[in-house]
Amino acid sequence: MAAGSTDQSNGALQSFLHTVRNSLVEREMVCMLEPDTFSWGDGSRKTIVDYADVNSVQLIGYAGSGGRQYQTSLKLKGGKVVKIRSHHYLGLGNFEDRTETYAPFIRELCRSSGWRLEKAR
Repeated sequence: MAAGSTDQSNGALQSFLHTVRNSLVEREMVCMLEPDTFSWGDGSRKTIVDYADVNSVQLIGYAGSGGRQYQTSLKLKGGKVVKIRSHHYLGLGNFEDRTETYAPFIRELCRSSGWRLEKAR
């Protein structure tokens, strides 16, 4: 899947996608950015959140199997935390590097939510 696509008529962002399975106990989730919202879902349910409902964005990097890995934690209004990782869990100690879609997705997420937040960091 492409990390992002643009409307060829006016160059406007249509969507950014990143699919990842964070761990053994989680299902693969599809994360998607739209002009005013972002969403994630695992096939059985989907959650849609306005960028204005993002209270903070925390970006970390750490050493893991398969090299350097990254994680973004989004703290939402109401206290819910959503974690999005750069590496897709395939099995015990086996991860697939998906930074090709993760990096542009997180960059756009920070840009989109940041200008809507007074305390973006």
